[in-house]
Amino acid sequence: MSQNNERINAQLTKYFEKVIRHAAINYYKKKSLRLENEILEEDNTILELMKEDTLKGIDVFDPFSLATPFHIEDEKLNQALINLTPREKLFLIEKFVSDKTDRQIGEVLHISRQGVTNLKHRLYQKLRKSIKSN
Repeated sequence: MSQNNERINAQLTKYFEKVIRHAAINYYKKKSLRLENEILEEDNTILELMKEDTLKGIDVFDPFSLATPFHIEDEKLNQALINLTPREKLFLIEKFVSDKTDRQIGEVLHISRQGVTNLKHRLYQKLRKSIKSN
């Protein structure tokens, strides 16, 4: 009887390992697809932003895209902001000037809330690195 139980336990263990492995594979496949879709959406949004005249060729960080530039006294921060992409500048405007939530910014940029969070973390790292290197 104990041999039978051991065989059943071994079969169940093997079955559960297989189920868990397939669940993990499916999870990472879906995660990969979501990430690819997010990147494609970001690329499309960047192309749309680049077509807009208001964000083309900005040499001064101008949060309102008006003739009056937004002046920042810290030279390192100002240089870091000038070097940002139009999409990153738009994110900063929406986040800190318009005081929008990540979900609202996602609607403006046509990406998910998680995409906004990822963009925010990458942008903050980029700014930190740029300020430290200057």
